[in-house]
Amino acid sequence: MLDIDGYGYQYDFQLQPDVKVPNYDVNKPTVAVLLANEVTEVFDFLVPYKMFAMTEAYNVYGVAPDHGIKSLTSGLDVVPHYSFDEMDAMLGKSPDIIVIPFMPILDEKKYAPVREWIRKHSGSKTTLISICNGAETWRIAAC
Repeated sequence: MLDIDGYGYQYDFQLQPDVKVPNYDVNKPTVAVLLANEVTEVFDFLVPYKMFAMTEAYNVYGVAPDHGIKSLTSGLDVVPHYSFDEMDAMLGKSPDIIVIPFMPILDEKKYAPVREWIRKHSGSKTTLISICNGAETWRIAAC
């Protein structure tokens, strides 16, 4: 049993589980739905992820600072498809759309990589979409 998330939850596996990553299609716009290191609002992550994915018109990925298990509110844990560095290397550019869910900032140091990645990709060729209190996350990243 490992306490790998820092919240005291115990996990039965030694290694990260295999994550099925959707295929990348260079002809489709790419949507990055962000996950925080600490916690992300469950509906703010899942609803836009499903909305974009069900159209089959986009490459849709859950992305985070690293591949660690990320907690959503209500106790659901998820593993991101890509880390920020992997997404950057795969695309060679900014994602077309970045979805910013509400991410309560419990520890500024753990949140810093998310803020920096949003800043890095906040250009005229990327659409930023904040969901609910994700606007607060976006505002803090813009400062």
